[in-house]
Amino acid sequence: MTVQRPMTLEVVSDINSQVFCPSIPLPGAYGNARYIKYQVLDQVGNPIQRAGMTVTEVLTLTSDTCNVGVPTAGTWTTNASGVMTGNDQIVLCSSICNVGNCTTSWNQRFTVNGFNVFVASQFFATSGSYNAVTVSCTSFPTVTIMP
Repeated sequence: MTVQRPMTLEVVSDINSQVFCPSIPLPGAYGNARYIKYQVLDQVGNPIQRAGMTVTEVLTLTSDTCNVGVPTAGTWTTNASGVMTGNDQIVLCSSICNVGNCTTSWNQRFTVNGFNVFVASQFFATSGSYNAVTVSCTSFPTVTIMP
């Protein structure tokens, strides 16, 4: 029997959308969002088809002209296919966006069941050790996989 150790999170869906921002007390306050879902892969790139694994993100703020701070880190479980049961929701809701532009950036790392894991785009077009995330008022969030 081969032991499967979580090694990589591979993107299985990646969707941009606008979202209503109830935290901003202005009518029609919307933000730009990105919803990403990952699947857990083992040390040779095979999906770990196991429900109940815990995917946890660790966020480190790198810049913030929006004065929103680092978002709350997420924790998800996996379904029987090893896919996160919820989306990683990357969104910017800032009252500054109603009067101008601002940008907030952070680094995003993941663990699965306590193991540090790499990240990979769909079909392993790119892979690395963490995501560099940037959100602004004027565009959808960018997620760049870094070495």
